[in-house]
Parts: sequence; C-alpha cells; structure tokens
Amino acid sequence: FSEEVRQNGNSAISRMSRMLQFAESFQGASQTGSPPYSDCVSGAGVSYRSVKIKSSSQTKILSSFNSGGGLDLSIIDSSGTSSLIDTSKVNVVANSCRFTCQQASSGDTPIIGINFDLTEANSSVPDKTATIKFSTTVKMRNL
Repeated sequence: FSEEVRQNGNSAISRMSRMLQFAESFQGASQTGSPPYSDCVSGAGVSYRSVKIKSSSQTKILSSFNSGGGLDLSIIDSSGTSSLIDTSKVNVVANSCRFTCQQASSGDTPIIGINFDLTEANSSVPDKTATIKFSTTVKMRNL
C-alpha cells in the first residue's frame, strides 16, 4: 500500500506544481479555502487552504477541502471539482495540507509552497499504516 501512497502523492504534487509554474496569472490565496482571495505580500509564515490561478484561459482553484468526511486535494474550475488523489486508496492527513505564498509586493511573481501528508485509506493494520510527507516550492513563470 505504501506504493499507492507514493504514486498518488507524486502525481498530485507534480500536477499542482506544473499548473502553478505555467499559470497565466496568480489571482490570490485564501486561508479558509473560500473567498476572498488576496495577494500574499504579508504571507510570511501564513498557511493557506487554497490558491487561485488562471490557467488555459480558465480560473482554477487548487484546494484542500473536506469531502465525504475526509480531506481531498482538488482542482476546482468551471467544469466542477476533480480530485488529485484516489480517495479510495489514500487519505490526506488532517491539518497537513497547506499552501504557503511569498511575494515582495503585489506585482511580484509569487513563490508558492505545497505541503501535504498522505496515508493509506482503509488500512487493515493501523499501526503499520504508511504515511508520506510531500512538499515542494514553485515559482510561477509566466506572470
């Protein structure tokens, strides 16, 4: 099962990193996961639940939110919500998912940190459940 955790985490962090890196614009971050979204000039040490960007001419929100009693890593856009992980195989560890954001001024390119821990879903041996930490920092390029 630890292979499932690793694969899901690597896939999720890779997809989020690429979307952020090549986004057309940064539209803000939210500490609650809901509007308002604001720049992160005063964001040193602040954790955010979601980040809003424009990608492929469409507004997208990268988010960690409660879904069916558990946390999910998702992309929300005009076509709906799509999960970045297989929630039948892995779970986001409570309070582990956060985005960080650094900007010197509101016009500067933000540097976004992505952090989350995944664990096996439905482990038959809770004491031996695999939990893996995932973390990266991305500088948005196309702004």
